[in-house]
Amino acid sequence: QEDIRVLRQGGVLYLGVYRKGGYYHYLYRYPGAVIRWLERFSSGRLLLHLTLVPIYFLAHLLKSKGRRTWRGAVNLFYDYFITPQAEFYSEADIEQWFSMAGLERMAYFPKVGNVHAFVARKR
Repeated sequence: QEDIRVLRQGGVLYLGVYRKGGYYHYLYRYPGAVIRWLERFSSGRLLLHLTLVPIYFLAHLLKSKGRRTWRGAVNLFYDYFITPQAEFYSEADIEQWFSMAGLERMAYFPKVGNVHAFVARKR
């Protein structure tokens, strides 16, 4: 709402939001709930750092062709799974927001990593 409030008439807004129904949505909701629960306890954190974090690191090491560091992988693991609250929205959700806020959609990019992105203009 604040972005729309400060946007000038005819101004353009770029909005990227997590996609509801995308693979990250399911990873965050299901295994992520267990991971966040485990992370609350020192023994759970130890278990994560002995099991899932090394697996995550290896996956990212392979994907990055050897350029990922341990610290970088740990930071991404925490960003992806330990983030206390992430919200996921469908294209229809965003279209409804735009309509209520007086924005017209100019462009839609259905898959930009874990998000879908919208470009809208304030009428």
